[in-house]
Amino acid sequence: MPVAFLLSLLGAAFTSWSAWGNAIDLCFTAGCTIYQDTTIAGISVWWIGTAGFGLLALLAVVGRPGLALFVSAVALLLDCLLLLLLAVTSPCVACVITGIFFALTYAAFRNAAADLKRPPSRSRLLLFWSFLLVANLLNVVRSEMGTWAMKEAADPNIKFYFSPTCPACQEGIRAFSGRTDVSFYAVSKNEQETLLIAAMKHAVQRGASMAEALRRAPEAPVPTGASLYVPDMLLLRFALLRNKSYALNAGGGVLPLVEYLGLPQDTLFRAPRVEHKAPASPHADAGLPVENAEPSQCGGNAPCP
Repeated sequence: MPVAFLLSLLGAAFTSWSAWGNAIDLCFTAGCTIYQDTTIAGISVWWIGTAGFGLLALLAVVGRPGLALFVSAVALLLDCLLLLLLAVTSPCVACVITGIFFALTYAAFRNAAADLKRPPSRSRLLLFWSFLLVANLLNVVRSEMGTWAMKEAADPNIKFYFSPTCPACQEGIRAFSGRTDVSFYAVSKNEQETLLIAAMKHAVQRGASMAEALRRAPEAPVPTGASLYVPDMLLLRFALLRNKSYALNAGGGVLPLVEYLGLPQDTLFRAPRVEHKAPASPHADAGLPVENAEPSQCGGNAPCP
């Protein structure tokens, strides 16, 4: 079983390399940070994977295809559970690569254990694993594409998601315009807003501030006909879809969506007033802030006109 033996050795080499901390950063997703140092009973999962591949290589050497097939099937089933966990949390590229080695090794042992007079039947386990692999790969693509910033700060402290026709968003753009620590992300609700965003994008590319781009957008020439579907417009529509999807998931459809990276140093968070008298109602908590400001927003239960 030379193919299965070689694949097992490659899998063991990769997992041990990952356990020692590889010099090449193959893992670039959030899942890598989450699962890189995972242990079971104090043992790194990478060393457990190395032991699994080592056992498969030993079974290939001693010529036990049936037992090797069973062990590789158990390993692949466990990897399916891991891929399912990654699909619903965050993908880990190094974990996916390890799973590919387990799948290839399992396929090699299936070929070795099959009757030489007829080809092996189609494996449902491999089909299920392949489905989970595709789901993780799509998740990797989605997480790496992220959202599109009309104007991106080099080191942002605030991410501002806005709609060009939302009065609260317009107020926020005028307030944040000119700041070097704010990244602006446009969200389009209809075709009219898409055209306004396209005009704002061109103004920003020519050096205008966000406030100037917002003011000039309604005065810009409106594209018509085939110009609505040129590559630049199609790419913009795709970027706006990504932004809209993120804003809907993160903010529930309410704009503007303001994300602070860190604790804002302003009056949004103020120390609670300590009062010694009894609370006004049995449900009140004297430790909570006394005043709750009503946010200015578009969408939700009270959309802007």
